[in-house]
Amino acid sequence: EPYSVGDPNAGVHAFNATLLALEHRRRTGEGSMVEAAMVDAAPSVAAEQVIEYSAYGALLQRDGNRGPTAAPQNLYLSTEIDEFG
Repeated sequence: EPYSVGDPNAGVHAFNATLLALEHRRRTGEGSMVEAAMVDAAPSVAAEQVIEYSAYGALLQRDGNRGPTAAPQNLYLSTEIDEFG
């Protein structure tokens, strides 16, 4: 079922901002106001696509489990012992 990537992404941004605010308070004794809007966090999800298209004219496609830099992929638990355990 489709879902919005903005919701969890905004939560991650809010969490990181809270950690930074706590560190700022620890160092300076001053408080900070933390805001995290979904509309502000959402562009970070699309930044790679915008940069690739702007710089190279390349439209990125979904790779699923076929990413060139993540190996091994598509490993499934079996009853046999193999090189992965």
